[in-house]
Amino acid sequence: MKEPKVTKKTLEKMLTAKGFSVRRAKKAVKAFFEQMRQALQRGECVEAPGGLIYVAPGKPRRDFRKQYDLQTKQMRHKFVHYQKPGKRVIRFRPTLELDLLTEKEKRARQAPVPDTPERKESRQLASELLGRKASDRDLASLQDVIQQRGPKPDSLLNRLRAVKTRTTRPMDISDLCWRMAELYWI
Repeated sequence: MKEPKVTKKTLEKMLTAKGFSVRRAKKAVKAFFEQMRQALQRGECVEAPGGLIYVAPGKPRRDFRKQYDLQTKQMRHKFVHYQKPGKRVIRFRPTLELDLLTEKEKRARQAPVPDTPERKESRQLASELLGRKASDRDLASLQDVIQQRGPKPDSLLNRLRAVKTRTTRPMDISDLCWRMAELYWI
């Protein structure tokens, strides 16, 4: 779920909900941002919830120029560096407490769920059939093949057992997926 953007208008609405008049809320928000702007102009750091806002020097200004050399009658290319310093840039440094991860990244960082006995056996059978250790991605692709034909409980394990009885040589993941798709009745 996406959080709504916080703008000056939403800050004003929040202040009016707390009991400020509309005019006083507008003045307060305007004064807050004016104070922040002045502090940044003076080169001070502004502490905000979630991090620091500060002014950093920008990259020095340079330009790429083409010049025609009259003596050699050739075109020359070179960088021209200007003496004037680059513009100042406003930067934000988040604190460690600020959580900027998406829901997908949060789920990925959570502790892995321990494998069930059926999943362990499925992984072992898939490893034997592939001739290498079966990864989570391999098991997910095998599960996707099974889901296309309609999910049945323990169908991954049952199909792997059936393929194991019919095959003796190692195969790659695409062959294994194809063989499991053939066993649609299991």
